[in-house]
Amino acid sequence: MSFFAKEFDELTSKEIYEILKSRGEIFLMEQGILYLDEDNVDFKSLHIFSMEDGRVTSYLRAFYDDKGVLKIGRVLTLKHGDGLGKKLMEFALKEIPKRMPADRICMDAQKHAIGFYEQFGFEVTSDEYMEEGIVHVDMCLNLTRRVSEKYYAYIVRCADGTLYTGYTDNLQKRIATHNEGKGAKYTKARLPAKLAYYEIFDSKEDAMSREWHIKHDLTKQQKEKLINGGMK
Repeated sequence: MSFFAKEFDELTSKEIYEILKSRGEIFLMEQGILYLDEDNVDFKSLHIFSMEDGRVTSYLRAFYDDKGVLKIGRVLTLKHGDGLGKKLMEFALKEIPKRMPADRICMDAQKHAIGFYEQFGFEVTSDEYMEEGIVHVDMCLNLTRRVSEKYYAYIVRCADGTLYTGYTDNLQKRIATHNEGKGAKYTKARLPAKLAYYEIFDSKEDAMSREWHIKHDLTKQQKEKLINGGMK
């Protein structure tokens, strides 16, 4: 499965067909929303999607509305509960700022999906309202806040009770990567790995320095004391 970010004129006829097919399958057939999907916004949108076996398996589009606000919409995945939506959003939030300058990204979110979007930093900015028979809220992500990157030195406890120390700029994603067996050779053989401790830094260098200190200067007993709040 591969992810793509393309303007309308960059799409192939096959990709356009599959995008419209997936949008119809989810919004018309699954959710029963009766509306004209081809609304001319596609022409000015950045289309972000994944493809597998010739099908568009996840999709969203980003565009500037009539007031110049950068928005995303038509967010979908063909399958639910397998983590594809998270991968789509992570890819989109990296690609959109590169090609569409803005201070924030906004969206009309279905109420049931609020928690999903909140994990990426989106915040509810309106009261609830009805749109096409479904309860929605406005949500926005402040991109200027995201520019201030944070780095982490962390400790995970492996299944055999041993400890592993590392650093990262995305703690949640890094722990997930460990548990997919892709994080480090050490943790791969000792899964699951559970987050036991972390510290936050403003620079990568400080996080790496702290990781090195914890990994090389502290005994396991001292690391356990650190985890339990007894030392810094």
